[in-house]
Amino acid sequence: MRQVVDALAAGQLRAGDQMPSHRELAGQLVIAPLTVKKAYDELERAGYLTLARGHGTFVAEGVSSLAEEGKLERLRPVAQRLARDGQLLGVQLRQLHTMLSEEWRSLRKLRAQNIEEDDDHD
Repeated sequence: MRQVVDALAAGQLRAGDQMPSHRELAGQLVIAPLTVKKAYDELERAGYLTLARGHGTFVAEGVSSLAEEGKLERLRPVAQRLARDGQLLGVQLRQLHTMLSEEWRSLRKLRAQNIEEDDDHD
């Protein structure tokens, strides 16, 4: 699941892209097909993927169009964990902010590179 979300964020997967079948991906990752199915089901429930019966699984069209409140609420558990872990480790809020800003810039750069590569292949 994390790999799919990471690929979406990095621009390696885009709305409408077809995902490998459960069996195909399970074979590539050397895991049980049921594990892939469960991950796809969870990603579908979260709004990242959509299943077209008889046609396959695709990246959902509306991933980036969630209501602003929905986007923030989806991130709340991550923010809570980061805040708790940061406090337990004695990390200052400004240090977390700097780290998050660095990761944000890195991801934007990677996304821009992936989009540029896609444009070059068209």
